[in-house]
Amino acid sequence: MEVSGRIPASVLQLLIPQPRPPSTSVDRKQEQNKKGASAALLQEDDQLQIIKKHDLQILKEVGQGFYGSVYLGKWKGSPVAAKLINSHNVLAKKIKLKEVMESFWDEARILARLNHPNIIGFYGVIMDGPEILLATVSEYMIDGALSDVLMASSSLGRVLDWWTRIRIARDVALGMEYLHANNVVHFDIKSDNIFVNLRDAQHPVSKIGDFGLSGPLNSKKLVCTGGHGRGTLQWMAPELLTGRPLFATEKLDVYSFGILMWEMLTGELPYKNVDRDLIKRGVAMGELRPQVPSWCDPQWRSIMEECWSQEPTERPSFTEIVCDLQYLLARYSFRPQQVIGRQRVIRPRELVKPTQQVEVGLPPLPASAIDEINRRIAALPLGRDVLGYQGCPPPYQLFPQI
Repeated sequence: MEVSGRIPASVLQLLIPQPRPPSTSVDRKQEQNKKGASAALLQEDDQLQIIKKHDLQILKEVGQGFYGSVYLGKWKGSPVAAKLINSHNVLAKKIKLKEVMESFWDEARILARLNHPNIIGFYGVIMDGPEILLATVSEYMIDGALSDVLMASSSLGRVLDWWTRIRIARDVALGMEYLHANNVVHFDIKSDNIFVNLRDAQHPVSKIGDFGLSGPLNSKKLVCTGGHGRGTLQWMAPELLTGRPLFATEKLDVYSFGILMWEMLTGELPYKNVDRDLIKRGVAMGELRPQVPSWCDPQWRSIMEECWSQEPTERPSFTEIVCDLQYLLARYSFRPQQVIGRQRVIRPRELVKPTQQVEVGLPPLPASAIDEINRRIAALPLGRDVLGYQGCPPPYQLFPQI
């Protein structure tokens, strides 16, 4: 891979993170107390693996970004994704190179600290060559971004089947639960930043990527100043669009996840053909949300609408979302054939104890059938134990109401 032309000497120093001045233990302690543990996660010196350019074999370009390109490559015999910062492109668009480099190194430092099956794996950075070459090298997902899958399906008049849709949402929620547990807010959850491998229909894989806008949870640093928030407009929470000062919270990601669920439901871009100013005003005032189709599963709709609630305090945590989606996934994995018709949906957090009776309008399944269903669910490698996750009651009375 070659970078054409020469980068001005005045900007070369921006491509490499500058060393911090030495500080005493007292200074470090004061700084840590001031910024908190979450900020320390991103501010401490990092041990990033440096990958030599000649160790990476570039195969083809697979995507274009605002700052550069993404390439499929091979490193140590494995396929990888190399995201190149094209400095000439940045300068041509009159973007502040310093801000781009800060975003690049922030993303690299965050990825280097994360290790979860639903977060894109990070291998290292490239910063050598006859010209300055700066790139992150990370895990390659064969089907690319979820947005590409949704677009391809929509062009053929199809949508994801319910089981696959719920499985992807559940896995993304698991990744987000991990991020928030590690004091990281993503700020840009959308289908463009979810990467998938759907070649095995029984075991679809989805992972969260693109941490260029990410920051520490509950940071003292404002994320919304002068009416400009972080993220992509259609997925931005109302509080980011009001112009009032705002600090980072996990509820910003929860709202974006609700819009992502709508994307997976319809395969369309949120607020397509709606003026940007109307989107800002409508979302900020609580008067605009994507239209939900009539065929939407009522529990999926309930989770989705709760996520995009106007008030941040009314949005669930990702731990609760995982619990709800796990239950929904179990429904579509083992739906009794003799039970048909739409019934009242009971959320996992609202379940009654097994000894209580549930009025559902249909006769309950035999106890032997319920036991067999629960036994099969418990044996599934779903990543979480459906029958005992985070205090969710055992679903002894779930299936008669489906």
